[in-house]
Amino acid sequence: FFSETSLSKYYANHRFCWNKFYPSERKVIQWIKPDDQTKILDISCACGGLGFALLKRFGSSMYSGVEMNKKCIEIAKNKVPWGRFLQGDFLALNKKKFLLRPYHLVVSLSGIDWNIEFSKMLKKSWELVQPGGYLLLSVRLTTGASTEEISKSYQFVRFDGKKIGQKAPYRVLNGSYFGTLLRGLKPQRLLAYGFWGKPSPSAATPFFR
Repeated sequence: FFSETSLSKYYANHRFCWNKFYPSERKVIQWIKPDDQTKILDISCACGGLGFALLKRFGSSMYSGVEMNKKCIEIAKNKVPWGRFLQGDFLALNKKKFLLRPYHLVVSLSGIDWNIEFSKMLKKSWELVQPGGYLLLSVRLTTGASTEEISKSYQFVRFDGKKIGQKAPYRVLNGSYFGTLLRGLKPQRLLAYGFWGKPSPSAATPFFR
């Protein structure tokens, strides 16, 4: 059974230390080189662990986070008191003043790729990046056909590996198709780093069968 409490309990104790982030995440962030002047927006920020890690590693204190889970936001405000946090759905909140300021770095790690409205989230995320800034995303790619329908590919939102409870889209995008989406945003350049791997054990997906 999934609840706000189970999600907040997990993220209150995970992904707060720099070395607890994936090697691919650390690699790209090191390319970007945020500093104490980098304005950062973290979409689906959970309990603000990224903000904590970036301050300790790079001195980046200008951190803002958006998260639907109310309990996660309560924890984030306590553990990352220098951050600015807003609770609610990103697409519903994007017209508020909180989200209208441009950011040097907009981040969504396991965020918009879990959202049903991925294309809208991608577009809105990019709109908040100031000229010369960065949009950092985590995505799952394949050389085969994209799978975006939650009825065909999904992940259970829980942390014990059991395949029961609430589901989120387990979106796997064709690499060329994703490249087309990115080029439509007209970025100055693209940076990517990752690895080939198996799906999460909590996912039900036609890939790697």
